[in-house]
Amino acid sequence: AQIGVASHLTPGTVLYDQAGYNYGFANSVLQIGQVANSTASITMSAGTLSITNTGGNAFVLGNANPSTGSFTNSGGTLIVARPSTANQYFQDAAAIGNAANGTGRFVANSGTNIFLGGVEIGTGSPTTGNPSTGTFTVNGGTVIDNGWFGVGRANNGSGTFNLTGGTMCILRNPNNDGANNGGGVSLSQGNPGTGVANISGGALYCTQIRFNTSAGGNETLNISGGDIYVGWIGLFRQGAAASQTINISGGTFHTAD
Repeated sequence: AQIGVASHLTPGTVLYDQAGYNYGFANSVLQIGQVANSTASITMSAGTLSITNTGGNAFVLGNANPSTGSFTNSGGTLIVARPSTANQYFQDAAAIGNAANGTGRFVANSGTNIFLGGVEIGTGSPTTGNPSTGTFTVNGGTVIDNGWFGVGRANNGSGTFNLTGGTMCILRNPNNDGANNGGGVSLSQGNPGTGVANISGGALYCTQIRFNTSAGGNETLNISGGDIYVGWIGLFRQGAAASQTINISGGTFHTAD
């Protein structure tokens, strides 16, 4: 499904109305904001939307130069998967702000969101120098991610993670587990790039919050509330970037095994 190509969805539009419908092929993708100068959004309020792509990203927001793509879950279940026996699901699956000058916004207000693969925020266009912007906000419900959550992923990319309520759980993954690896919340891999995490409520479960080594990276962690259950790696500074800042004015840290 490509949304924001040459037309728009009106409220109440049904994409598929058959429970358990089988596409008949392995790779499918939902792209929102797919051509230049498009603005498109989907709000989910009930039911189940499942997207599987064994060959690449399955869920892409803001995929053109320029474009804006938004997805809001206000109920129901979203499942995004990129199965891989070799990589234990540790591959890209969701790209929030995927093109040069593309803007992607994901909001979880309620319901369940399961990403069996990596989530990349502000993936951009590393070779062109054009920025991309991605925002991932959890206000309620549950988000489960399999091992990779990159905030400000690519060169010239800007990523923001907001947690105000609900539960965000980033699972351990054998392919990127441990210090100096990409598990947990990973800030700003871009050079230059910007990664910001704002935690004001809810609960976050992860093995680490990682500050990367990008020479041009700007990385900020703001904690004013909520519960942070962090594993054995903790708040991990992998190396010096241009700017690394931690502001704590509230919230509670818990150790978790």
